[in-house]
Amino acid sequence: MIAPATVALALQLEVPVKHVAELSGYQLLIVGALGPIVSVLAQKYGKRPQFLFASVFGVIGTGICIAGFDQSDLKSSYKVLLAGRMVQGIGTTAYESLSVAAIGDMFFLHERGLRTALLVLTLACLASFVSIIGGTMFEHLGARTLFVVLLPIQIFGLLGTFFFLPESQFQREEVSESKVAADRNEREKHGELAAAQEADIVGRSGNLAAKRSFVEDLRPTSGVTYTQTSMLQLLGEIFVHFLNPAVIWIQIVSAVLVVRPPSYPLPNPQLNPLNLHHSPSS
Repeated sequence: MIAPATVALALQLEVPVKHVAELSGYQLLIVGALGPIVSVLAQKYGKRPQFLFASVFGVIGTGICIAGFDQSDLKSSYKVLLAGRMVQGIGTTAYESLSVAAIGDMFFLHERGLRTALLVLTLACLASFVSIIGGTMFEHLGARTLFVVLLPIQIFGLLGTFFFLPESQFQREEVSESKVAADRNEREKHGELAAAQEADIVGRSGNLAAKRSFVEDLRPTSGVTYTQTSMLQLLGEIFVHFLNPAVIWIQIVSAVLVVRPPSYPLPNPQLNPLNLHHSPSS
């Protein structure tokens, strides 16, 4: 959102360009650092609490960013703006980490491909589209207006998450093979088993949970612990995946795409964008 206005915002806040870049850099750092923790919490306690928590912090972070432009001096403005962007990072983590996994909760394997593709396409397109809108809005309305416009959108998202994003995880009772076999033998003895009923045996062997009502879905948490595995073990399992050659490859490719090249000083120091807070006379 602020990427198109990096240089102009540096002039407005009277800070080097790299400090404006850090407004997004530290936000992404928060997302990367909290991603594994949010993933573990979702595995253990469900995804809905993580989405609600993220939505609330997204609204709070944007409010802090708006307050950053109302400070009495530019130094304080930058510090408050940086704090707001970091809080926004907390509000971004769950959506970056859990959105694709939520699709896996709700749909069968053969139904996930198109939905996952649409999700990734939407995220990628929105990231580019917002930059176009953000640049125009900054030019005509200023940086503060960017966050003022964003705030009601995030509040709308928070309300949508609360009312229309129920818990997607479901804890199924494990059915042992011995219990299924015993059920099958019992039915065969009484002559009630038919080929059409074979699939029905497994379904009836476990206890079917009643469907939750709309009001029950509004609870912040389902009150269910979805795995008894310790959080430390779940966290360790995430890093084990880094040994996968495919994961290593995508990490290298992604790092090369965003790595910062070495910066060389320009012939005329007055034109160096890293010294925009200096006046030409200096």
